Order: sequence, then C-alpha cells, then structure tokens
Amino acid sequence: MPTRQLLGHLDASALQDLIDRYYAGENVSALLKIFDIDCRPGALWYHFPPGEAGRDCPMCGAALVVSRFSRTGASSKKASPARCPACLHIEASSCTCDTCSAVRRQAIQEKKRQDIESVNSFCESRWSYTLQEITPDQLNAESAIALLSLVRCGSWLDESTVGAIRNSAIPFAPQDSALQMELLEALLEYGLVAPLPSSPPGTFMTTREGQSWQTECAHWVMLFPDPPVFIQQLECFVASSVWPDFWFEDCVLLWKRLAVAECWEFCKYSVQQRDLPMPGITALYALIENLLRDFSVSQCYQLIWASAADATDYRARKRITAQHAANYLIGTCQRRADRSRAENWPIKGFHRNYHLVRSQISHVLHDVFLKHGEAGFFSNLNSL
Repeated sequence: MPTRQLLGHLDASALQDLIDRYYAGENVSALLKIFDIDCRPGALWYHFPPGEAGRDCPMCGAALVVSRFSRTGASSKKASPARCPACLHIEASSCTCDTCSAVRRQAIQEKKRQDIESVNSFCESRWSYTLQEITPDQLNAESAIALLSLVRCGSWLDESTVGAIRNSAIPFAPQDSALQMELLEALLEYGLVAPLPSSPPGTFMTTREGQSWQTECAHWVMLFPDPPVFIQQLECFVASSVWPDFWFEDCVLLWKRLAVAECWEFCKYSVQQRDLPMPGITALYALIENLLRDFSVSQCYQLIWASAADATDYRARKRITAQHAANYLIGTCQRRADRSRAENWPIKGFHRNYHLVRSQISHVLHDVFLKHGEAGFFSNLNSL
C-alpha cells in the first residue's frame, strides 16, 4: 500500500516538484537523496498521491483523480481511468460503483421489457389467441394425430399449456424431417394451438431478417375451452372407431408421409456411419417413393443399408469422391429393388434401429388410430 508518511515531510510545493522531476526523467536515486526519501528507487512512484483528472465525477460531482504510474513500467504505456474517491465511480465500462450498477440493472430490465414487447407483438401478429368452440369430430385426422402427439410429447404444464417437445424422451417426428414442421403448421393454421409468448429463453430470436422462433423450444397454449377435457374426449372418440368417413384416408396418407420420413432418417444414419454425405435430395425422395410402392419401411431399411455398403466399396475400388459415392447409393439401391421385384427376392427387413427412436407420431398413428402397432413398420402400405 502507498505510504503517505514517506512523503509527509514534503510540503505541497516540494511534493509537486518531486513528481514533476520524476516524470521529467531525472535520476531517481538522485531525487531520493535531494528530497531525503528512504525507499527503493523503483517504488517511489507508488507513494505519489493521485493526480487531478481536471473534471468532476458525473455521478456525485466530486473531483476525479487518476492513479500515478511508473515512468518505465508497462502501466506507463496506458492511461489509468479516472476515479472518484467519494463514490468510487471509475470512468470505465466495467465500473461497479452503486450508480453504475443501478444503471446497468435498469438497462437489463429495460432490455427484458423490450424483448417481451417484441415477442408479444410478433406472436399477436402471426397467431390469434382467441379460444374457439370445437368438438373432436370436427377435426381432420391429421390435426387430431398431431394434437395428441404434441400433448404426449410436451406434457401438461397447467390446464391450458403444454411443454416443449424437445424435452420429450420420444421425438415428436423422425429426426430432421419436414414432417414435424408440416404437422405443427397444420395445428397452427387450424387455430388449435399457438406458441406461448412467455416460452423459455431461446424460443424467440431477433436476427437481421427479423424475428424468428424455434418450434422445438416453444411451450404451447391450447386454443379451445377446457383443454384436458377436450383431449380426453378426443382420445375416447378415436378409440370408438366411429370416425368421419375421410379419417381413414387421412391416416393412410399420413402413414405414407411418415414412412418417407423414417426412410429419409435411416438413410442419413446409414451414410453418416460410412462418412458419406447425403445423396441429392430430389433423387433420394424419388427413390424412397419408388421403394415404398412395394416394400415396408423395414425392408427399405435393409435395401438402403446394403446400398450404402455397396457405395462405400465402390468408392474404395474406383477412388471416387464421397459425394459421387453417395449418389451411387441411389442407383444401386434402385437396381437392387428392381431385381427383387423381377426375381421375387425375399427382403427380410430390419428391426428398428435403437439409435433412431420410434416417434410419437408413429405411436399415435399406428397404435392409437390404426390399432395395428408395429405392423405399420413391418408391412407395406398396400398390404393392410
């Protein structure tokens, strides 16, 4: 700590003369003798009183001071921020004085308020939060399946709100598939649900393009009276099998869309296991559509896995690029499927891969609605 008594024998004029001569570059040892000071030459500057900054503290009005520094040390190369001996304010962004801390807290609160207003405005501009009177039989099958899946994934937070689907141990839909967004958009367009504006942090984000949101992070508000009772009524209505005429057709269409998403998910897994990129999206979807005409998802898994192995072998033999090998997968899989059809090759099929958990949509569609369980995975769409 600086010892003012070390320089206490100097009056104000002598002290200022010492400081001026020190920073003018005079020999420090000589200065110590001249001013009768007993300390190490390198520590002299440490005992100088702080200098005046020439301006007042903006927080309390007291005169600001600046710390002294060694004329030869590293601290001499950068200016010391001015500080207030009265309120401890420092002219730096990291100041922790009471006033700056209060201003910083106020700025944080104001930012939170603005963010809440921005999110509320974004939500109100996109979705209506008005409750609508509706009965289970007025839904289409796609919306009914999506709604039950959402509730089972998110679970009830209270009597009108369901939690985020990302917290579910069972995924809402096959990974990275467009099906998840399509079904959630159907619920939003139907006006059955809307994202809760007070969803967890990270749900709503402001980017250069404007406001955006993450569907997997959102909490969901149910937009119909007495949601738990409505969901119970919907489950009973589904179990009765006394459905509107178009429900079964809707289920079959969703079955095919789900099968496509599961095959796409498995293809991604297969190529990742062999350090290959995904094939061209258009070609891959055309292949999957072709396979599902005659094969179950289980059999498609086997065809895709074997073709991925062929692509890896072909890459090693021909020394082609990884993308070329991934595209080769499409052709070899198509040829294998065509020959299986022509020569009645038996395709035993795979069981579900434990890395790819069965989705909630699959459970609700095949177990609750169609009531045939995993037959939806092991059987071709046209065989049931």
